[in-house]
Amino acid sequence: MDLSAKRQSVAALQFCLYRRPIHPEFFKIYESAEVKCGAYEATLWIVGSSHVLTVLTDDHCLVELAAHTTDPLPTTGLVRRFACRGEKTHTISWHNGLTYTMSFQVERLTPTQYGRSHDDLVRFGGKRGLYHAFDELADGSGRSPFTFIDYQPRKRELLVQTYHAFPEELAIVKTQTLVEAPH
Repeated sequence: MDLSAKRQSVAALQFCLYRRPIHPEFFKIYESAEVKCGAYEATLWIVGSSHVLTVLTDDHCLVELAAHTTDPLPTTGLVRRFACRGEKTHTISWHNGLTYTMSFQVERLTPTQYGRSHDDLVRFGGKRGLYHAFDELADGSGRSPFTFIDYQPRKRELLVQTYHAFPEELAIVKTQTLVEAPH
């Protein structure tokens, strides 16, 4: 699915957690990265104003997916689904010691605050992690929706922060995910 081909709204955004891989044919992948650390392997994708994080350990697969409610997504292996409203934190621990903690926050800003935040994230996104702007959807101010994924791999944990910008709504959706692999 080509998520940049249409305007998307914060209200239609949802976060899903799966216990199985999601095939790449479901998405148009704009940017990607792979991380291999001692206890896990991870794949990160920017898929429109959304993202996919896949983490594999010896005996687990977990997939975090930010997508829109209109996107056709599988239901098999779905563990949790959250509407993107306000702030939310959720933790799941499995019997083997794998722990997943996710939090998200929707920031609605004034035009001045949004402009500064947007421009700062664009500059920062160009220097590290994964970044993709959807210039064809720029608003009247010339600011484009974008997705920026900043990730920090460590031996037994992966910290991922994402930023999804919605200029027409003066909103930035921020997520932070910590995956701790078993010892």
